[in-house]
Amino acid sequence: LAGSQSFTTECDVISTPWLEDFTADSTPNCWTESGDNAWDYSLNGDYAADSAGDYTPGGGTNYAWLDGSDNGSGEVSTLISPLIDVSGLTTPALVFALFSHNTDDGAVNVVDVEVYDATSLDWINVLNVNTLLGDSWQEYTINLSSYNITGPTQVRFTVTGSATGSAYYNDILIDDVSFMELPTCPKPINLVTENATATTVDISWVPNGSEAEWEIIYGPAGFDPETEGTTIEDTDGTPGETITGLTADTAYDIYVKAVCGSGDESLWAGPVSFFSGYCEFAGTDSQYYIDDFSTSGAQTNIDNTGSGYSANGYDNATDMVVSQYAGGTIDFNINNAGTSTYGINIWVDWNNNFEFEEAEKVYSSGGYVSTPLDASFEIPAGVANGDYRMRVVSLYIGSNPEPCGSTTYGEAEDYTVTVVDPPACAMPVDLVVNNITSATAEISWTPISDETEWEIIYGPVGFD
Repeated sequence: LAGSQSFTTECDVISTPWLEDFTADSTPNCWTESGDNAWDYSLNGDYAADSAGDYTPGGGTNYAWLDGSDNGSGEVSTLISPLIDVSGLTTPALVFALFSHNTDDGAVNVVDVEVYDATSLDWINVLNVNTLLGDSWQEYTINLSSYNITGPTQVRFTVTGSATGSAYYNDILIDDVSFMELPTCPKPINLVTENATATTVDISWVPNGSEAEWEIIYGPAGFDPETEGTTIEDTDGTPGETITGLTADTAYDIYVKAVCGSGDESLWAGPVSFFSGYCEFAGTDSQYYIDDFSTSGAQTNIDNTGSGYSANGYDNATDMVVSQYAGGTIDFNINNAGTSTYGINIWVDWNNNFEFEEAEKVYSSGGYVSTPLDASFEIPAGVANGDYRMRVVSLYIGSNPEPCGSTTYGEAEDYTVTVVDPPACAMPVDLVVNNITSATAEISWTPISDETEWEIIYGPVGFD
């Protein structure tokens, strides 16, 4: 017999309903790729996509994704499905999940979604995504009936590298692509949690139909919404509720479904996940971390030296306290491991709203710095006595680290800042020299204590 020869037959047109959940770790059978960069099939999205996870209910599969660090400015990469026959569907719909987030910049790799009309031999653009979607999956349901597609069709996903900014950390993930009958009661979209505290969170969404009632179910991360969880009925016609009675420092999942009428409900949308407390930070590479952090010059100080890498790149060291009075200064020393090219930011949650806001950033390196580093920040005048959460973030090859989210080369450490009464005779602060002439100068300052008299001393630069 002659030697054997392997070959692959042409792909048949596939009937509906049809679903691709990317079970394999390579390009699925009958899918095609083209363009500048290859697609990956795994759960290894990085940086902003590090915690995205598998969108497929129950998990156990992969997603298709394009690495933002591969897709350069203006580069175009496409992924095309097999031919799918939608002629048996009364109202054909394209359904898929998309993830697009960026940790380090507002730059966006643009996603275009097109369907193929075999009658006119044209690709029809049905969706253009040119904004970031946040740190959770978004599911899209596209009604194809208005496009008069009645026979075989395909879907083409095209990713174009951002023309501006740095989309290096903007991986694009796609999962659970299907052609199916348009649901009579579509799932809500764009589930968003906001204003999370230790015991409450606001949940909102965008209706995907004309419904005016919804059902919300929530529970610990990973719970099964079909058999577990706590249910809330939203019947006021406005999409959104405040969930109360949560347990502090707990990871939760929330699902929402539309109620379109008696016996007509959507599938569950979600989950959207949140943490009841301060936002979570994660760093996955154990070579890059804060090894030493200490304070000095305060009433009491922190000494957390030789701490090493903390699990998942986060150290909750809030049992360590630095105390200082309003208007006083806290000096600190920080030392990183691995390399000197780190950016460092520090926040203190002065309003205790569980958010590290830009106005609460008390120190910023403003770029890459070498360590050990000595610096300081001031307790704002007027801050009430009490305890406040401080977060220190150090990020390799990231000049302006964020207080929250997942990254590869960074670590965060949380401490407690306690504002206390000033000592009976505290050193004045905010010394300012104005109106300097050849023979005179005016000096002013801000008292910390109740003193009414001061002593001023001056002399040539460097005098003792």
